Amino acid sequence: MRIAAVSLPGSGGDREALVRAAVAEGKAAGADLVVLPEATLPGYSHARTDASEPARTLAGALARQHDVHVAISFLDGAGCSLGLAGPGTWFTYRKRFPSPAESRGWAAGTQPGIVDTPIGRVGLAICADVLQLQVWREFRAENVDVVLIAGAWPAYTTRPPPGLGWLWRGSNDYRDDLLARASDSLGAPIAFANASGPTPNGHLLAGGAAVWSAGTRVRDDRIALAQGSRRPAGQPLRHRGPWRIFCPVYGTIRLPRLQRD
Repeated sequence: MRIAAVSLPGSGGDREALVRAAVAEGKAAGADLVVLPEATLPGYSHARTDASEPARTLAGALARQHDVHVAISFLDGAGCSLGLAGPGTWFTYRKRFPSPAESRGWAAGTQPGIVDTPIGRVGLAICADVLQLQVWREFRAENVDVVLIAGAWPAYTTRPPPGLGWLWRGSNDYRDDLLARASDSLGAPIAFANASGPTPNGHLLAGGAAVWSAGTRVRDDRIALAQGSRRPAGQPLRHRGPWRIFCPVYGTIRLPRLQRD
């Protein structure tokens, strides 16, 4: 299985056209599976817009047209979900660990992102989900064949709050280190597609795409393509340094819900 993780702008532009171009590019590069960033439809924001049907219709049509599987993230009216479309199949997962800011508009999911598909047992995760060891323990226990991650990971450009400079400086590097070690722990490939650019919420997203497989990483600002393969599982995943305290706490923070307009 060849996996393509594709970075797209987090908001703006013709969203359907961006998706169509990304899947076509992945297919042309030889991918069997294309992974797109968080909230690709209708674009990343903390709104409670429902793009479920457009996402399912578009991803399904592209899966049939190109004979690929397409992982597309979308706002579902209550939270943020990641759907996996194949020719004639559709599976979904809702993000279980939204960020504190996201929690003001999004409801957290309750079910693990593990689905049995024609291409194997797939683990699905969205952005901040990856910081929770519970997610990786579930993937490991269920012996997933591949993990697909849709991200809207920020680029920390503002002044950090007191005491959190280490997080601002090291967030992206630690994420990459964690995903590399997670791939080794699972013995399975991991694909991460991150959104880029500014968002309506005033955030700047870091962009980039990466695939970890068989001990190697392919990374690019636009599209990362790698051969996904299984290997023996390594040791259970653990956090390092101050992240051992920060990540469990971060996963529990929920801000008061905003009222609908």
